[in-house]
Amino acid sequence: MSELVVTDVSHTFSDTGRGCSHVSFTAWAGELTVLTAPSGAGKSTALAVIAGVLARHGGTVTFDGRQLERGEAALVLQGAQVFERLTA
Repeated sequence: MSELVVTDVSHTFSDTGRGCSHVSFTAWAGELTVLTAPSGAGKSTALAVIAGVLARHGGTVTFDGRQLERGEAALVLQGAQVFERLTA
């Protein structure tokens, strides 16, 4: 069964010193994986790092045992704010 393994992933923004640190989880094919944390904890940053949108400053991301490099994954946003015609 396919699996995505995120181990100790970190990213720090140089201007604020914030980001995400030491994020680890495993997501298996066919299962729903949810990343929860308080507002401002770095959930979106972690997802952007996993997808390669932001540089990884630490840790590893593997898919089926092969380490993913920047640009080998995708991030698809589902929020209505992405589509102006759907917002008030």
